[in-house]
Amino acid sequence: MNTKTLQKLALIIVIIMHTALASAHPHVFMDSEVSFVFNEQGVEKLLVHWEFDEMFSSGIIMDYDDGDRVIDEEERKLIRRDVFENLVHHGYFLRIDINGESFPVEFVDMFDVSIKGNRLVYDFSVPLGIPAKGSGSSIDLKVLDSTNYTAIVSLKAKKPTLHSSGFSTTIEYAEPDTWSRNMNPESIGSLRLVFSKK
Repeated sequence: MNTKTLQKLALIIVIIMHTALASAHPHVFMDSEVSFVFNEQGVEKLLVHWEFDEMFSSGIIMDYDDGDRVIDEEERKLIRRDVFENLVHHGYFLRIDINGESFPVEFVDMFDVSIKGNRLVYDFSVPLGIPAKGSGSSIDLKVLDSTNYTAIVSLKAKKPTLHSSGFSTTIEYAEPDTWSRNMNPESIGSLRLVFSKK
Protein backbone atom coordinates (compact mmCIF):
# COMPACT_ATOMS: atom_id res chain seq x y z
CA MET A 1 0.00 0.00 0.00
CA ASN A 2 1.56 3.31 -1.04
CA THR A 3 1.82 6.48 1.05
CA LYS A 4 -1.05 8.32 -0.70
CA THR A 5 -3.43 5.40 -0.14
CA LEU A 6 -2.44 5.24 3.55
CA GLN A 7 -3.01 8.99 3.92
CA LYS A 8 -6.45 8.73 2.32
CA LEU A 9 -7.33 5.79 4.56
CA ALA A 10 -6.15 7.67 7.64
CA LEU A 11 -8.25 10.71 6.63
CA ILE A 12 -11.35 8.54 6.17
CA ILE A 13 -10.84 6.98 9.62
CA VAL A 14 -10.43 10.43 11.22
CA ILE A 15 -13.65 11.68 9.54
CA ILE A 16 -15.61 8.61 10.65
CA MET A 17 -14.34 8.91 14.24
CA HIS A 18 -15.07 12.64 14.34
CA THR A 19 -18.62 12.06 13.07
CA ALA A 20 -19.21 9.32 15.64
CA LEU A 21 -17.89 11.47 18.48
CA ALA A 22 -19.90 14.49 17.35
CA SER A 23 -23.13 12.49 17.38
CA ALA A 24 -22.34 10.85 20.72
CA HIS A 25 -22.10 13.91 22.94
CA PRO A 26 -25.10 15.66 24.50
CA HIS A 27 -26.64 18.80 23.02
CA VAL A 28 -29.29 19.37 25.70
CA PHE A 29 -28.76 19.34 29.47
CA MET A 30 -31.44 19.06 32.11
CA ASP A 31 -32.01 18.55 35.82
CA SER A 32 -34.74 16.12 36.81
CA GLU A 33 -36.74 15.83 40.01
CA VAL A 34 -39.41 13.24 40.72
CA SER A 35 -41.98 12.65 43.41
CA PHE A 36 -44.28 9.71 44.08
CA VAL A 37 -47.95 10.39 44.75
CA PHE A 38 -49.76 7.86 46.93
CA ASN A 39 -53.44 7.04 47.21
CA GLU A 40 -55.05 4.61 49.67
CA GLN A 41 -53.83 1.52 47.73
CA GLY A 42 -50.25 2.46 46.93
CA VAL A 43 -48.40 4.61 44.39
CA GLU A 44 -50.89 6.37 42.15
CA LYS A 45 -48.51 8.28 39.88
CA LEU A 46 -45.08 9.72 39.33
CA LEU A 47 -44.65 13.49 39.07
CA VAL A 48 -41.71 14.56 36.93
CA HIS A 49 -40.08 18.00 36.91
CA TRP A 50 -37.44 18.89 34.29
CA GLU A 51 -35.41 22.11 34.06
CA PHE A 52 -33.47 22.60 30.82
CA ASP A 53 -30.23 24.43 30.12
CA GLU A 54 -30.44 28.05 28.98
CA MET A 55 -29.34 27.37 25.38
CA PHE A 56 -32.07 24.81 24.66
CA SER A 57 -34.58 26.88 26.64
CA SER A 58 -33.90 30.05 24.65
CA GLY A 59 -34.54 28.24 21.36
CA ILE A 60 -37.91 26.86 22.48
CA ILE A 61 -38.94 30.14 24.11
CA MET A 62 -38.01 32.08 20.96
CA ASP A 63 -39.94 29.66 18.73
CA TYR A 64 -43.10 29.27 20.83
CA ASP A 65 -43.51 32.15 23.30
CA ASP A 66 -45.15 35.34 22.04
CA GLY A 67 -42.64 37.47 23.93
CA ASP A 68 -44.39 37.86 27.26
CA ARG A 69 -42.30 35.03 28.83
CA VAL A 70 -45.45 33.29 30.01
CA ILE A 71 -46.39 30.01 28.35
CA ASP A 72 -50.13 30.25 27.74
CA GLU A 73 -52.46 27.36 26.93
CA GLU A 74 -52.05 27.58 23.17
CA GLU A 75 -48.26 27.74 23.43
CA ARG A 76 -48.28 24.80 25.85
CA LYS A 77 -50.30 22.69 23.40
CA LEU A 78 -47.88 23.49 20.56
CA ILE A 79 -44.81 22.65 22.66
CA ARG A 80 -46.42 19.41 23.76
CA ARG A 81 -47.27 18.44 20.17
CA ASP A 82 -44.05 19.60 18.48
CA VAL A 83 -41.37 19.04 21.12
CA PHE A 84 -42.56 16.79 23.94
CA GLU A 85 -44.71 14.06 22.40
CA ASN A 86 -41.89 12.71 20.26
CA LEU A 87 -40.32 11.51 23.52
CA VAL A 88 -42.91 8.72 23.67
CA HIS A 89 -40.55 6.84 21.33
CA HIS A 90 -37.93 7.05 24.09
CA GLY A 91 -40.26 6.25 27.00
CA TYR A 92 -40.10 9.94 28.00
CA PHE A 93 -36.51 9.20 29.13
CA LEU A 94 -37.90 7.16 32.04
CA ARG A 95 -36.69 3.61 32.71
CA ILE A 96 -39.02 2.09 35.30
CA ASP A 97 -39.05 -1.39 36.80
CA ILE A 98 -41.94 -2.34 39.08
CA ASN A 99 -41.20 -5.26 41.39
CA GLY A 100 -38.42 -6.27 39.01
CA GLU A 101 -40.56 -6.12 35.85
CA SER A 102 -40.03 -3.51 33.13
CA PHE A 103 -42.80 -0.89 32.94
CA PRO A 104 -42.76 0.88 29.56
CA VAL A 105 -43.87 4.51 29.80
CA GLU A 106 -46.20 5.13 26.88
CA PHE A 107 -48.53 7.79 28.25
CA VAL A 108 -48.49 10.91 30.42
CA ASP A 109 -51.72 12.33 31.79
CA MET A 110 -50.64 15.88 32.64
CA PHE A 111 -48.18 18.21 30.95
CA ASP A 112 -47.30 21.80 31.78
CA VAL A 113 -44.59 24.19 30.60
CA SER A 114 -43.27 27.29 32.32
CA ILE A 115 -40.28 29.62 32.30
CA LYS A 116 -38.12 29.89 35.42
CA GLY A 117 -35.50 32.62 35.02
CA ASN A 118 -33.96 31.73 31.67
CA ARG A 119 -34.78 28.04 31.89
CA LEU A 120 -37.65 26.13 30.34
CA VAL A 121 -39.47 23.85 32.78
CA TYR A 122 -41.60 20.78 32.05
CA ASP A 123 -43.90 19.25 34.66
CA PHE A 124 -45.75 16.06 33.81
CA SER A 125 -47.20 12.98 35.48
CA VAL A 126 -47.07 9.28 34.69
CA PRO A 127 -49.95 7.07 35.94
CA LEU A 128 -48.60 4.01 37.78
CA GLY A 129 -51.35 2.45 39.91
CA ILE A 130 -49.07 0.17 41.95
CA PRO A 131 -50.70 -1.40 45.01
CA ALA A 132 -48.62 -2.14 48.08
CA LYS A 133 -47.76 -5.80 48.58
CA GLY A 134 -47.63 -7.28 52.05
CA SER A 135 -43.92 -7.99 51.69
CA GLY A 136 -43.25 -4.61 50.09
CA SER A 137 -43.36 -3.26 46.54
CA SER A 138 -40.48 -1.63 44.70
CA ILE A 139 -40.07 0.92 41.94
CA ASP A 140 -36.67 1.33 40.30
CA LEU A 141 -36.28 4.53 38.29
CA LYS A 142 -33.59 5.92 36.03
CA VAL A 143 -33.90 9.02 33.86
CA LEU A 144 -31.90 8.33 30.73
CA ASP A 145 -31.70 9.32 27.07
CA SER A 146 -30.17 6.27 25.41
CA THR A 147 -29.28 8.35 22.32
CA ASN A 148 -27.09 10.58 24.54
CA TYR A 149 -28.57 13.68 22.86
CA THR A 150 -29.92 14.87 26.21
CA ALA A 151 -27.79 14.66 29.33
CA ILE A 152 -29.56 14.33 32.65
CA VAL A 153 -27.26 16.30 34.90
CA SER A 154 -29.01 15.52 38.17
CA LEU A 155 -31.82 13.34 39.45
CA LYS A 156 -33.46 14.08 42.77
CA ALA A 157 -36.49 12.66 44.53
CA LYS A 158 -38.85 14.56 46.77
CA LYS A 159 -40.28 12.88 49.82
CA PRO A 160 -43.35 10.78 48.87
CA THR A 161 -46.51 12.87 48.95
CA LEU A 162 -50.26 12.55 49.49
CA HIS A 163 -51.72 9.72 51.54
CA SER A 164 -48.27 8.22 52.12
CA SER A 165 -48.74 8.31 55.90
CA GLY A 166 -50.33 4.85 55.81
CA PHE A 167 -47.20 3.37 54.22
CA SER A 168 -43.63 2.67 55.20
CA THR A 169 -41.36 4.09 52.50
CA THR A 170 -37.64 4.13 51.84
CA ILE A 171 -35.77 5.67 48.92
CA GLU A 172 -32.33 4.36 47.99
CA TYR A 173 -29.99 6.04 45.53
CA ALA A 174 -27.39 4.58 43.18
CA GLU A 175 -24.17 6.29 42.17
CA PRO A 176 -24.21 8.31 38.93
CA ASP A 177 -21.74 7.83 36.11
CA THR A 178 -18.49 9.82 36.31
CA TRP A 179 -19.61 12.49 33.82
CA SER A 180 -22.81 13.27 35.75
CA ARG A 181 -20.93 13.40 39.05
CA ASN A 182 -18.39 15.82 37.57
CA MET A 183 -21.19 18.03 36.21
CA ASN A 184 -23.01 18.05 39.54
CA PRO A 185 -21.52 16.44 42.68
CA GLU A 186 -25.05 16.09 44.11
CA SER A 187 -26.39 14.08 41.17
CA ILE A 188 -27.52 10.49 41.49
CA GLY A 189 -27.67 7.71 38.94
CA SER A 190 -30.96 6.01 39.78
CA LEU A 191 -33.30 5.50 42.66
CA ARG A 192 -35.40 2.79 44.21
CA LEU A 193 -38.61 3.36 46.19
CA VAL A 194 -39.67 0.50 48.45
CA PHE A 195 -43.05 0.79 50.14
CA SER A 196 -45.46 -1.34 52.14
CA LYS A 197 -48.56 -0.78 54.23
CA LYS A 198 -47.91 -0.10 57.90
